[in-house]
Amino acid sequence: MNRLSNTDDLHYRVTILRGLKEHSFNEWLVIESQRGEKDAFTTLIKNWEQRYFLYALNRLKSPEAAKDVTQESLICISRPLNKLSNQANYPK
Repeated sequence: MNRLSNTDDLHYRVTILRGLKEHSFNEWLVIESQRGEKDAFTTLIKNWEQRYFLYALNRLKSPEAAKDVTQESLICISRPLNKLSNQANYPK
């Protein structure tokens, strides 16, 4: 029984670390994008594009509508990127 709790604890820690790694990478991409690095901005958008698309597709059940909503959403959250003072808040 002790072994199972150690395995569960390890799984929990790995999950947390993966989340922190992804969060830190996105934060770094926002900072680089704010500095004018176009490749960082492209990577940032690509990282979020699939998530937004899958969410929209799940809700709308139409690939074309989901694509349109995804594009509009990414445009809306990217426009004020340079004004964002807390990079960890992207794309909230």
